[in-house]
Amino acid sequence: MVTCLPIVNLNNFNWNRTAAKFSGFELDENGNAVFAKEGYIFYCNGRNVNYVVFTKDYQKEIIGHIKVGTDLATIQKTLGEPTFITKGGIGYKTRENYVFYYEDEICVYPKFDSSSKKLEDLINSYFEKTYTKGKENFVAELTNKYIDFVAQEDEETKTTTLTSIARQMILKLDGIGNIEVELYNGASFSEDKTKEYIEQKRYVQKNEDLVEIVEKERVSGN
Repeated sequence: MVTCLPIVNLNNFNWNRTAAKFSGFELDENGNAVFAKEGYIFYCNGRNVNYVVFTKDYQKEIIGHIKVGTDLATIQKTLGEPTFITKGGIGYKTRENYVFYYEDEICVYPKFDSSSKKLEDLINSYFEKTYTKGKENFVAELTNKYIDFVAQEDEETKTTTLTSIARQMILKLDGIGNIEVELYNGASFSEDKTKEYIEQKRYVQKNEDLVEIVEKERVSGN
């Protein structure tokens, strides 16, 4: 499947724009790296690129020989039944990406394999309360090692939410050392202990794709 160079570079470096050596852009007030002349915009959280939006200014094929502006009927004829239906568009889950097609733009998200033993061991250690360095150090360690996790703090409830769209995973840490693990469609695991927690329903399983929820919020302007 033909994939454009910006996405190839990001896929090769786990969507780390620093490692992929993307430079020469400007950051807007929201921290987005903007390539206005190139016809695409990186939406970033520090080094991590959360997703990329291609506009009609980008004239090249993006994924699957499809350009921005290709009508949805042609896309479905080429790619088959869509994985997702969004407002004014359709989406597909590929081996490395989630791709959403619209009349005037194409939005691409990363798709990571979540079956990392080291990641699972770290999460399970906090879940089992064997992590002894405290909440702040856990958040720092997780986000430094896995930059696709975005941390948000609720000052009122003292809850920290760690979200990885690419891994289809949300972690919620309260102020007294508890953690809730939400797993969405597409999340996969290697550790027997993690699988055991899923079977015991100690981890919350969601019968929907996190990326679809995020994309629907994006196109609706929320």
